[in-house]
Amino acid sequence: MLYLRLALGVLLLTLLACNGDDPFPFPDADAGADSDVDVDADVDSRIEADASVTKGDKETLLLRGTVVTPDKIIDPGEVLTHQDTILCVASSCASDPKAAKATIINTGGIIFPGLVDAHNHTDYNYLPLWKHTKMYTNHGQWQADPDYKASVSKPHGAMKSSSGLNLLCEMIKYSEIRSLVAGTTTIQGTSLRKCADTLIRNADLPYHGFAEGDTMRTNVLGVGQIDAATATKLQTDFLSGKTRSYVIHLSEGIDETARKEFDQLEALGLLKPQVVVIHGTALGQPELTKMKQANMPMIWSPSSNLDLYGSTNDIVTVKKLGLLLAISPDWTPSGDPNLLDEFKTVDTLSKTKLSNLFSAKEIVVMGTSNAAAAIKFDKEIGKLEKGMRADVMVLSGGDPKNPYESLITSRLSQIRLVVASGVPLYGDPGLMTALTPNSYCESVQICSTAKMICVKESTDSTNKLDQSLGDIETALGKGYAPGILPLSTNCK
Repeated sequence: MLYLRLALGVLLLTLLACNGDDPFPFPDADAGADSDVDVDADVDSRIEADASVTKGDKETLLLRGTVVTPDKIIDPGEVLTHQDTILCVASSCASDPKAAKATIINTGGIIFPGLVDAHNHTDYNYLPLWKHTKMYTNHGQWQADPDYKASVSKPHGAMKSSSGLNLLCEMIKYSEIRSLVAGTTTIQGTSLRKCADTLIRNADLPYHGFAEGDTMRTNVLGVGQIDAATATKLQTDFLSGKTRSYVIHLSEGIDETARKEFDQLEALGLLKPQVVVIHGTALGQPELTKMKQANMPMIWSPSSNLDLYGSTNDIVTVKKLGLLLAISPDWTPSGDPNLLDEFKTVDTLSKTKLSNLFSAKEIVVMGTSNAAAAIKFDKEIGKLEKGMRADVMVLSGGDPKNPYESLITSRLSQIRLVVASGVPLYGDPGLMTALTPNSYCESVQICSTAKMICVKESTDSTNKLDQSLGDIETALGKGYAPGILPLSTNCK
């Protein structure tokens, strides 16, 4: 998907490379996507043969398979959950008293923690690629582009306006669904709406269910919106623990205008470990060194950077310095459609332009435990460990001996099961039917493969909790005439 987005950038990338300035171009990973051969067929036939459910207590699940925590691999292994909490992760959880009455799920697959998308703009993720006709050097340029306003911001504004189409709830939920079918169970970047507390966790909303409470703040408008009084208040909140993470768009672009935003942040006294830098594309070794000294995390979105600027971060220096690094797809108008695809982008960059800078394990960690640590929720999500939240995803058709590689190279159709807050919300029909999380679950085709998803929560229309996936797609389709981006992407 991303590679189709970069058609206009290819010439620029080639010219830059010829001048010795490597902007990290990479080949087309969607090659063969138009083939009539159903490459998922073999995977699907194996799925049904090697999984089973033995019913027990619906609130207690015992998942069996190859377990990736992700720090280590347990093969064979078990994950025992009760309600919203993981009770045991081991080769056997039989000694736990809850195991005896648990619903047993022989997954026939590889069990991972639910993925953590540390930065996104959820209400935009019904939009297809914005097909801009030029490249940019900082974020202010494309935001001011009349074509961006006509193609993205104006129709988007009409879709979400309470005096217009009033579809913000549908926009947010569709984005959550897009993430859910790709194995993501926590996302950042959601507008404050109670209708968003429906599927996956929203890290920056007060009803995310974390014991840490409402301690995350987000600044999407940038450092220019912070005056001295605001900076002082932030520092006070950092010291008190009221704000544990302040996620800010900073230095997005590749020119001096973008880089100077870091100087502004430093002048405000905000080089602090609680400050999480989104993008930071323009930063070089001097700025990155200061970030390391201040223990500031970075969230990297290479797919979006490459689409808009034809280049991305000095990621070699980022790794050399040892910055805490997470990855995220940003949003669908310029980034990958989901975190699973962002894994592929990073893997391709690593192999083709960065001399294998990142191992497969490191890439998976950047979308699980590192992402959780960056936004300061690593005590509850991002790992399969006792006491953590019961957010789990299962991959089918992978190689247990190479689980990290299997996840990176997987297709959406291979996501076998996703459990969020201890509740199965998405997966293969056989498993989901056996687990019966609620009576409202519905069938959905993902990459021509039958799945089942649970979106609707009740018949009560309050906060639109009575909407099914079909209802949401219909509403968005009527509101956005060009056609919403389908959930099925990069299928082959």
